[in-house]
Amino acid sequence: MSDLKIAFIALGAPVTQGSKNAFPIYRGSAKDGSRVFTGKVALTDTAAGLKEWRKTMTAAARQERDRLEALGNWTQLSGPVRVCVTFCVPAPKRIPAERLGWPCTKPDVDKYARAVLDSLTDALVWGDDGQVVRLEATKLYGSLPVPGVLVEVFTLTAMEQAEALRAAQAVAVAYLT
Repeated sequence: MSDLKIAFIALGAPVTQGSKNAFPIYRGSAKDGSRVFTGKVALTDTAAGLKEWRKTMTAAARQERDRLEALGNWTQLSGPVRVCVTFCVPAPKRIPAERLGWPCTKPDVDKYARAVLDSLTDALVWGDDGQVVRLEATKLYGSLPVPGVLVEVFTLTAMEQAEALRAAQAVAVAYLT
C-alpha cells in the first residue's frame, strides 16, 4: 500500500475554509465624487477562528516534520500523495437516532479538509496541495478525548498509480462508448 510519510494530531475545534466574502477596492473619495473602482477585489474568509485553526495545524505539521528531519527521515514531498484526515468534532448534547452517531450536518467535511491541505502547504510538507490526488476525509463525534484532527499523508506506490490510470482509462472507455 501507500508509504506513510507524516502523521500528526492537531487539537482544537476544527474550522472550515471555503466560503469567502468579496469587497471591491476603490480609489478616490466618495465625498468629492472621485471614487473609482480599481478592478480589484479583496477576499476574506467568512469562518470565525480559521486563522488560529490554520496556525494550530501548521504548527503541528511543522513540529512533526522537524522531528522527522532531525531523525534523517524527511524530505519535502513531491509527486502524487494521498491524504487521510479524521475530524473529531464536538458532539451536541443530544444526537438524533437517525444519524447513528455521525455528524451528518453542516459544516461540510470537504471544507474542513481545505483548511488542512492549505496548512500542510504552509508547513512545507509539499510544494502545493495540488499534489493531493486522493483524499479520504471522515467527520466523527468525539473519537478523541478533545476535538481535533488526525492527519496522515502517504506517497503513492507505483501499483496505486497504475491502478488509478486503469480506472481513468475505464472511465474514458465507458464515456466514449
